[in-house]
This record gives sequence, C-alpha cells and structure tokens, in this order.
Amino acid sequence: MKKSIILLVAIVLIAGLTNKISAQTSETKSNEARAQVLTSIGLSAINPLEFGGFMSAAIGTVVLTPLSVRTATGGVTLYATSITPTAASYNINGAPNASYTIVVPTTDQALTRVGNAETMIANLFTCSYPSLASTLDGSGIGSFSVGATLEVGAAQAPGVYVGNFDVTIAY
Repeated sequence: MKKSIILLVAIVLIAGLTNKISAQTSETKSNEARAQVLTSIGLSAINPLEFGGFMSAAIGTVVLTPLSVRTATGGVTLYATSITPTAASYNINGAPNASYTIVVPTTDQALTRVGNAETMIANLFTCSYPSLASTLDGSGIGSFSVGATLEVGAAQAPGVYVGNFDVTIAY
C-alpha cells in the first residue's frame, strides 16, 4: 500500500511538472490580416495635341510645351488659324492620395496628311510633370498635360496632318 501511495504521489508530481513545462514552452495569439484593394486608375483624354497653323520655307520645328506655349525654329513661321495651339491634356481618377507614374512616347510618332501620304514626325514628348510622376488629390483626382516637337520639312505640303500617340499611367 505504501508503494501504491508513493507511486501515486510520483505520478501526480510528474504530471504537474509536465503541465507546467508544456505551458511555458508555447503560446498562441490571434492576429488579423489586412489588405486594401485600390480603385482602378482611369485616364481620360480632354484635349488633343494641336500644333496650330504654320508655313515652312525650310526645315524646322514647331515646339509646343505642356503649358501650350508654341515656338518655331528653322524655316517655320507660325500663324494664327482656327486651330488653337494646345497641349494634350488628361484627367485621372483613382485612389485618393495614390502616387502614379506617366509614360509618354519616347519614339517618333507619324502625322499623315489627310487624303495623301506626306508625313511629319512628332517627337520629344514632354509632360507637365517633368519627373513623370505625381500624386492624386484626397478625392482621387489628378490632371496633366503633354507637349511635343513637330519636325517640319522644307516646303511641307499644305493640309491637315493627323496621327495618334499613346500615354500610359499606372500606380
């Protein structure tokens, strides 16, 4: 009987020590996981890139800044016409206070004379944000404009020239 009591006390002591040891070596805590899905970023073209009216007696350029300031080089003479020189402008909507980047063309973009095959080249595209990055306001709204340089040939054929170029934005 004495052996049974000693054995029982030993089992209780061992069980008690084991519980204390296992309680001290692990612990579980619950935490939360979070994610935020941003509003899709949207881009709207407001005004096209309008170089306005000009004539060329020799090779030159028409430079239109993102602020719609127009200058000519070489044999190009600027004239006022029904087409007002205007930088291309864009509106952006997306997540409030989100940063975004702008990608403008880095290669030549052709403008072709309507009804014919003559071309001029637009290049050296510039943005109203020289760093090509900005932040949307607290309502998720932003805007920017794009200018470019138009290469004009000597005695460029008269007419209306049109072409397309792509601008990309991303978070």
